[in-house]
Amino acid sequence: MARVTANGLRVRGNPPGSPGHEQVLYSLSVGDFVLVGLGSWSYLPAESSPDGRGWYEVHVGGAEPMSYADGGINGWVAEGENGLEWLEPDPAICGGSDTLAGVLSPPSSRAHEWATGWDRLACYGARQLELEGVVEWLCYEGTEEPTIYRPGYLAGPNICSGIVVDDIDAEGNHSGLALDLRYRKDFEGSPQRGDLVRVVGHFDDPASSTCTAESPFGPSRIDPEFLVLFCRERFVVDELMVIGHRDLAPLPWELTPS
Repeated sequence: MARVTANGLRVRGNPPGSPGHEQVLYSLSVGDFVLVGLGSWSYLPAESSPDGRGWYEVHVGGAEPMSYADGGINGWVAEGENGLEWLEPDPAICGGSDTLAGVLSPPSSRAHEWATGWDRLACYGARQLELEGVVEWLCYEGTEEPTIYRPGYLAGPNICSGIVVDDIDAEGNHSGLALDLRYRKDFEGSPQRGDLVRVVGHFDDPASSTCTAESPFGPSRIDPEFLVLFCRERFVVDELMVIGHRDLAPLPWELTPS
């Protein structure tokens, strides 16, 4: 989460050098909040940028991290110019419980109602946590191919498995806030969507420092330091036990056309 430090900061449709870059989606003011993109590709470093400036993919508005129905949009903003930064990190505020709800939601004093990966890393570090939640299909991070990520389980963006708070209503719906889960290659077990699970795991995995991204078509546009931070924010599962099951609402592609 970042706070805007300059009036008139424009949110563009795409980074420089891409179709749609000239389209201005929104204009930000000092004090506005933006969510820096959830993916490892969400920062274009200055040395890879056609205009010589770094750019961040951001989400603006909306009541939830990736909400569009209530006005949220995705776009790109420049990080600064002539030594001036146009975004500053929103300081992490800890104090939530060591439960899944506490990990996903910061104290009520925050300007927004959900925690970011940076919040979780700053507040919980590498210590082991035991969390209970319901397995859900996520895939909200997307993918960037044919980039090769190493280690794939930690750096790869196309992760679809996660857990949501066990607040499932009668129709099988939930609040939507989720924590994506990362499994090492030697991990045994394959929980199914709707399983109520107890997981033991941690953020800031030691392998984070080795995260890399390579493109067969030339130098990767993914910033190495940004990728390492992305990896440090992932929750790596050490143990998992299925303790129940919840009936979830059908996924959009499972619905029968009316």
